[in-house]
Amino acid sequence: MEILLYTEPGCIACLEAKRFLESRGISFEERDIRANPDYLRILTEDLDSCTTPTLVAGDTIVIGFNEVEYQLLADNQKAKKLMKTRQIVIVLAMFGLALPLAAQMGMGMGPRLSGIWHPVVGGGASYEMTKSNGTKTQMEISIVGQEDVGGKAGYWMEMAMSDTHTGGEMYVKTLVSVNDSGVTYNRMIMQMPGMGPMEMDTTNPAGHAMTQNAPSEFRDKAELAGTDTITVPAGTFNCQHYRMKDGSGDGWVSDKVAPWSLVKMQSKDQTIVLTKVITDAKDHITGTPQKFDPMQMMRDRQNQRGQ
Repeated sequence: MEILLYTEPGCIACLEAKRFLESRGISFEERDIRANPDYLRILTEDLDSCTTPTLVAGDTIVIGFNEVEYQLLADNQKAKKLMKTRQIVIVLAMFGLALPLAAQMGMGMGPRLSGIWHPVVGGGASYEMTKSNGTKTQMEISIVGQEDVGGKAGYWMEMAMSDTHTGGEMYVKTLVSVNDSGVTYNRMIMQMPGMGPMEMDTTNPAGHAMTQNAPSEFRDKAELAGTDTITVPAGTFNCQHYRMKDGSGDGWVSDKVAPWSLVKMQSKDQTIVLTKVITDAKDHITGTPQKFDPMQMMRDRQNQRGQ
């Protein structure tokens, strides 16, 4: 939430307001009404105030410096930071280091179909996931880059998902290398709405990159049931039809789709269908990633409580 503080030179209360906000780590934009006539017009006409400081935070307007009201604002900012921390935990669970398609797409339940690895830089796919209760989620998965990993090709696989809990698009990209033994997650960078990019630690206690030891493709755990023509929102595809050996579900794949070839997946818990084939995927994560330190977040919260 953007916070605007209308001030003027020589205003003692303005200095107190700024010191209060800065001491609590609350970001704000200062608007000097003497330096910019437009700010004076907004203050007097739009905000109906003749007093500095006047603070605007969303729908809240505080005229003058009132420490009680400013403290309520500070408490609200703390709550929002806590909510963002919880959202990070939710996203990490949704895009957890597990099966490359099922876990990273936040499915959790249903057949663990990872598809057939078919990376193409710039290629990707959009999906709609419908749970058994009718809840729908949109997501996108694409290859946005290639990078050498230990002398072998690694690919930056980016996932984007809209979620009502976060209020916007969230992105996670992982530098993955895939072979017959599984998928190795060499790096992971996440960006939440309104936040800078954060790099997750993908190493295990031994200091090695985390690896999904299960087969990277589901052909070893599924049977080829035949060839079907499947129509989904993205179009009509000639697909190989795989049926999970444990009876948990069916998947249809096509080499026209990157990076996991998946066109449709069906289980008792949910259905996933391809809604768009992407051919010009771009990296959505911008800025220099900072190290994600959940322990430091907890320490910061404890220090705030002690203030």
